[in-house]
Amino acid sequence: IAKARGESVVLVTPASFIPDNYSEASFLNRTLDYSEHTLPVELWGSVSGVLAAMAIHREIIRDVAKEAIKQGDQVRLVDFASQVTTGRDNFHDVCHLTDRASQILAELIVDTAIEAGAKAHGPYALK
Repeated sequence: IAKARGESVVLVTPASFIPDNYSEASFLNRTLDYSEHTLPVELWGSVSGVLAAMAIHREIIRDVAKEAIKQGDQVRLVDFASQVTTGRDNFHDVCHLTDRASQILAELIVDTAIEAGAKAHGPYALK
């Protein structure tokens, strides 16, 4: 759809963080390096399963971006997962970002979209 409309696409790798000392008990006791301990990893599966799934998800997004760019499509990649630091400053839990990290991500996306020549109109106009 974007290609047909002559628009750019920004893909973003999802960030996640599971402390090395993670356990459901330590999560419930709020002793991990998360800001709010919002949702436990087990909501999505086992620690190893979630780690593997997130790694695959990021790899697929990077591969899709690389292939699209190779074909000349107007695709940009924000590899947020490789840029964000782990810990309570940026994560409420395994995958939910703090306001600080959300602001960083938003700025990266907007800057990338502007570099790609994105223009928006009305109340959503970019810088």
